[in-house]
Amino acid sequence: PSNPVTATTKLTFTKENGPIPNLYVHSEQSVMVAANTLVDAVDKIEYLGGGRYFITYTPTISGHYSASIKVNNEYLWSDLSAGVVINPADASAHHCTHESNLVAVAGKDESFAVMARDRFGNQLSSTMSNETSLVIILNGASDTCDGVQRYDNPNATVDELEMSNPDGHYKMTYTPSLAGIYQSSIMLRSQGGLLATYFKNQDFSQPVYGNTNHNLPPYHETPWCIGEKPICDSTRLDQQISFDWGFESPLASD
Repeated sequence: PSNPVTATTKLTFTKENGPIPNLYVHSEQSVMVAANTLVDAVDKIEYLGGGRYFITYTPTISGHYSASIKVNNEYLWSDLSAGVVINPADASAHHCTHESNLVAVAGKDESFAVMARDRFGNQLSSTMSNETSLVIILNGASDTCDGVQRYDNPNATVDELEMSNPDGHYKMTYTPSLAGIYQSSIMLRSQGGLLATYFKNQDFSQPVYGNTNHNLPPYHETPWCIGEKPICDSTRLDQQISFDWGFESPLASD
């Protein structure tokens, strides 16, 4: 049309916690369709006194956020045009995706890509900053019609792709040699740390254990406990050990 118009539709989800679903739109012919995600991720507004407020928010979707602040329904006179850029969180093995084929040919190289994502489903912009790597193990067994049971454990190579590669972050390549069933195990290895338990007293009494805040909104880092314990049996996971103790308590509650 000579005078195109813009139609806007607002979708509201009543779910109070959890990441909002991704919206996929499709444009046809001369109609352009786009989706903007509006996220109200404010957790708490605390009055500090003297006309000052402390605002805490936890975004779960990476990208560029626009910010606006109202006082008594009037916009605050401040330059917030730059907005806020939210980067993805650390890679999560349970949320990474791949495009492996279900059928391969013996003696020919087979490759597939792995896309690294964080626990909110955001695609990582880089794998270098997260200090992660992939470990793949392949176990193959020949088909029963072969007459003799044979096994194959081919070596798999992992290449890290360019950050802007649309296929993914890692490229896995292997060469099967048997006609049969292969099982693959792909694991994400990232930086861990030491389990640290802090005590209230110098005689190592009154230990402070982890909490269950990771189960409550807003989102927190995933627990480091093994198993399905309701409360962690350590205080926290320290990725770096500093011997500069300082004069303040390492516990946030003190």
